[in-house]
Formats: sequence, structure tokens, C-alpha cells
Amino acid sequence: MTTQENYTVEGATITKQDFEDYERVRAGGRWNMFDPNAQRATGLNRETYLAVMWHYMVLMEKWPDVRKERK
Repeated sequence: MTTQENYTVEGATITKQDFEDYERVRAGGRWNMFDPNAQRATGLNRETYLAVMWHYMVLMEKWPDVRKERK
């Protein structure tokens, strides 16, 4: 995996795959993303999950293809 595939923020490293897993659950619309069930559905650990939530817009700019693939 190249460094372009990673984003590090506040000690958490987010991979493109992490973001894809988060986006899959978010786009599914089954849970509010603050619901612990949503975190479990992504398979991400708490630290990574929260980092994705709080930096969602930055990650969308880094990997815009992730959301476009979901449409």
C-alpha cells in the first residue's frame, strides 16, 4: 500500500479501505453514524472510526472516487 492510500491525523492512520468501509455503512442508511451499531458494521476500531467521522470532508477530498462509486 502506498502512502497515498493512507491519511494520518491525530495519531490515527486511516486507509482508503477504512474510508470505503465507513462510506459503505453510511451510504446504506441503516444507522445514524453516531450509533455504536454503525461502528460495529464498519469493522473499524473506535479510534479509526471516530477519526473518519471527524475528518470525513478531508477524506472525501482525498478520495472523491469512494463516494462516486457508491452512487
